[in-house]
Amino acid sequence: MHDLSVFFAITFVTVLTPGAGVLFTISSALRGGMRSAWQAPLGNVLGSFVIALLCAVGLGAVLTTSPVLFTALQVVSAIVLLYLGWRAWHSPAKSFRSLEEGGIESESGPKPRGCSLFLSAFLLQLTNPMLFVYLVSLLPQFVAPEDPYVERMAVLLAIFAGTGIVIHFCYSYSAAWARRFLSGPKASTIMNRVSGALFIFFGVSVLVKAVAAQMG
Repeated sequence: MHDLSVFFAITFVTVLTPGAGVLFTISSALRGGMRSAWQAPLGNVLGSFVIALLCAVGLGAVLTTSPVLFTALQVVSAIVLLYLGWRAWHSPAKSFRSLEEGGIESESGPKPRGCSLFLSAFLLQLTNPMLFVYLVSLLPQFVAPEDPYVERMAVLLAIFAGTGIVIHFCYSYSAAWARRFLSGPKASTIMNRVSGALFIFFGVSVLVKAVAAQMG
């Protein structure tokens, strides 16, 4: 299985499927609006690209075959997810409509900073253990023995990164556009609670898997 169109289709479906990265992109755009909607997608894609690059040079395989290192990565990932969940849950309620129309912060609190969104998204993907497993198992299937490895892998990584940036930008700017239809701080509070609960769920799930692997 070496067809690039198949690789693109698999990548497209995988990136499109909602997960922690997509959740962070959408929730960040809902809170930050159009001005910062590009920050989380770039952080997500850059973090994913770094992992893909590590897998391409063989470091990903070393990590996923080492129980100690992989468990450590799972624990770090769980901590990041739990922190993002705690931060989202405790984010101040805002009237999205008033922020979109006025562009001026209210007493509810400051907007999320672009740098903070970028770094949080980058760290979220960089510590994603399942992304390592996914790419270590996927990438080699699309490199034939006769293929020039560097050139072929560069094409695969370009498809992976390009697909990711397009999908995350679509998610982010769609969410930033949709926030104009939300009025009052109640909608903001619901979004904060839902996204916070989902991040905490993801974090606990990763932590449970790490503990179960050690006990098994």
